[in-house]
Order: sequence, then structure tokens, then C-alpha cells
Amino acid sequence: MRFRLAPGTGEEEFLAADRRLQEEFADHQPGLLRRTTARGEDGDWIVIDLWRSAADADACDQRWDDDPVAQGFMALLDRSSPEAVRVPLSLRFPVTTVPGTTVRREEVEIDDGTERKHR
Repeated sequence: MRFRLAPGTGEEEFLAADRRLQEEFADHQPGLLRRTTARGEDGDWIVIDLWRSAADADACDQRWDDDPVAQGFMALLDRSSPEAVRVPLSLRFPVTTVPGTTVRREEVEIDDGTERKHR
């Protein structure tokens, strides 16, 4: 999602709300692999979410509108600016997991919502 901050919203206030959204909402969404927030040189912001599947992203969308933390985050955005785009990807990247005390390295490949692991 690309957006601008609402008039009167400071960067520190927004970043605090973004951290809260990450900790209290995003980190609890099944299938969310990564979420990144960044500010461009033009002052616009972008949040990039990487989902395991389109179904996981759709399920999050259903929870978003009713979540008070998500709505607090949205209240800091210029309501005319949010632009959300979904781009289906086929990715293969390394993932390190730590089940118990054993560290295991594997690659995860995501293609149209289907996950395949390569060890």
C-alpha cells in the first residue's frame, strides 16, 4: 500500500502507530511472511506485505476493517491517498527455523499460494 500521512500527522507519531500495528495486529496474521514500511524521498510511504497465499491476504483483509489497532493506523493516513496493489509472485528464498534447540536451514518456494520446501 502506498500512501501519504494525514495533514498534522508527524513521522514519530506514525512510526509509533506502525510499530503498534506490527506488534499487535500484523505479527498475529496467519500466512504473513514479512511486512516492511518505508518512506520515499517524495514523502510518500509504502507498506509491503509478503503473504504465503492470496487466501491468507484475503483473510487478513476481512479482519482489518474491524480491528481497532488497524483503524488507528489508518486514521493517520491521508484518506484520499492509499493505493493498494496485489502482485502475484513466485519466490524462492532461504529461511532459517529454530524448532527447539536445533537450527535448520531450508528454502521456501512460493508460487501462486502453494508452498514447497527444499532442504
